[in-house]
Amino acid sequence: MLSSMARPGGSGRRRRNSQGEPSAGDQQQPQQQRTVLSAKQSRLSPVVQASNCNSTAMVLQKTPVQQQQHPAAQLHHLGHQIRTDTGRNDYYTVLTPEDLWDSMQRVIDSAAEVLHLPRQYIRLLLRAFRWDKDRLLDSYYEADPDEFLAKYHIPQQQQQQQQEKQPHSSAEMCEICLAESPSLSGAGCGHRFCSDCWTAYLEEKMASNGQFDAFQCPAHRCPAQADDFLVDQHLINGRLRSQYRRSILQTYVSNTRRLAPCPGLDCDMAVSLTDDTGGLVCRVTCRCGKSFCFACGNDWHEPIGCEMLRRWLQKNEGESMNTQWFLVHTKPCPKCHATIEKDGGCNHMVCRNVSCRYEFCWVCMGEWQPHGNQWYNCNRFDKDRADKLKQAQAVSRDYLVRYLHYYDLYMNHRRSMELESRLIGIISAKMTEIQQAGLSWVECRFLRDAVDALCKCRRVLMYTYVFAYYLKPSNQQRIFEDNQRNLQLTTEALSEVLERELDLANLQRLKQNVQDRYRYCTSRAAALLQHVYEGYQGDWWTFDMNGGQPSPGNPSG
Repeated sequence: MLSSMARPGGSGRRRRNSQGEPSAGDQQQPQQQRTVLSAKQSRLSPVVQASNCNSTAMVLQKTPVQQQQHPAAQLHHLGHQIRTDTGRNDYYTVLTPEDLWDSMQRVIDSAAEVLHLPRQYIRLLLRAFRWDKDRLLDSYYEADPDEFLAKYHIPQQQQQQQQEKQPHSSAEMCEICLAESPSLSGAGCGHRFCSDCWTAYLEEKMASNGQFDAFQCPAHRCPAQADDFLVDQHLINGRLRSQYRRSILQTYVSNTRRLAPCPGLDCDMAVSLTDDTGGLVCRVTCRCGKSFCFACGNDWHEPIGCEMLRRWLQKNEGESMNTQWFLVHTKPCPKCHATIEKDGGCNHMVCRNVSCRYEFCWVCMGEWQPHGNQWYNCNRFDKDRADKLKQAQAVSRDYLVRYLHYYDLYMNHRRSMELESRLIGIISAKMTEIQQAGLSWVECRFLRDAVDALCKCRRVLMYTYVFAYYLKPSNQQRIFEDNQRNLQLTTEALSEVLERELDLANLQRLKQNVQDRYRYCTSRAAALLQHVYEGYQGDWWTFDMNGGQPSPGNPSG
């Protein structure tokens, strides 16, 4: 049951805590808000057409989807505030739904002590202010209390008390079903309904509309908010009651800076950051076993920042399936270099890029205007014209080929990491076999440590190719690529040992070989990451967040 006991008392203009001292909220700045980054990204979609006569050509360009982000993902998008993953877990704690509910109730109690309003209304106000208690308190005491409550459709306390004291006849009429009932209830706005109508109304909102919070009065165009006590009193269905409670917790977690919901399948737990001095972009691991980035909710992506990962996933969502098809079936606009597909018979094209509108011939890619008298010149080979066309096509193709290079490397390591995660079962069987030969579990633990090191190195390698894709050429970039190559060589060597060379005939030699390889592999990963972080701190890195894609009207990019 939701706690909803009202706290009586008038509202003073100056906030004070339980000891009578000024509240800390008078001096604190509002906290930043948190919105988890959705895993769904934007797509590369055809949005502009070029056409004339009976022919059309489609200009394919990116249409990014506006996404809400956690402030950490916005502020630290280039990776300057990534916390290095040292394997320690002492800077965060994992909270169960019960822990989260208690934490939320403490925030409500703290605000109720200052505002002197019923607790069920405090929760509604905190939700309206995205659980920023300091901002709520500042806004409340900067405005007239009655006007403030009316603005957020909260019934005034005096009005609520008068309505409760007002004598009612033994049987009142419900405003929905018009049936008489001795016990009607309302949201403090004057409209009153029977328990059956309230239950039907709430269940309809939840089951049909997918709404699990912020319920208004059922009366026509009445904006009054139904408080938690009222909803909890009339919500009989146990499954919907659980979803209602879960929705409240999700809103609380997603808007609290130091909390992050676990993205694991069917996991209701959250992670609380107890120490954010090392940065909010850090690796956390839930009790369900899911490791993820605290700031954006994606899989842990060291050494790149949240914004770079978002751009990469957005690009892959639209381009990875289409890039090779583009190389064969499209041409770049001779003027703006937008990728164009011809889907009609006429060769007279008009680019519909609003900043271009260039008319050209699909055959020779030359300007269309001279073709009225020189159409048949297209069948003759013109070396100068061919060189210009080749150069224009090369600009667009080079960008796509470069993207494919890094995308293939990224996906290869991703697939290898997924396959190597299956080694855990194989290694567990090998460990059991070794224990039967006389060694203890601790003595054969080296095999499990090697698999963990292999998966970590694969993950680091996978994201270094995203880093390399956006990185501009420099001397430090060449050093980075050398470190990347060394890590890849040692990772492949370790993978080969674990998958093909587990000879249990000589356990001591096997243990020494595996330990040497995974320790060296771990050291190479640490060296690469140290170089990247030194580059962040020293501003060595410069990034092209377009990935080398040429700008319209600029063939050289």
